[in-house]
Amino acid sequence: MKFHWVNDDVKIDFYVPKGIRQVMEEAERLDLEESYAYVNWANQVDTDAKNAYAVGALTREQWDTLCRRYPVNIF
Repeated sequence: MKFHWVNDDVKIDFYVPKGIRQVMEEAERLDLEESYAYVNWANQVDTDAKNAYAVGALTREQWDTLCRRYPVNIF
């Protein structure tokens, strides 16, 4: 699998809540299609991870890791 924008060098080796995992999968699908809609989904990963951090479901490091894997600034 060859991504265009997803940073595949960043591995997610920790538990990610199901809702965020679904958003991640959609971002990856759109990336493979080279659809610029990827940016919206990558942004949603960031937002959902921030909210998960706020309630203690993710650590700050995990949130940052997700943002590094799904960058928003692709242009």
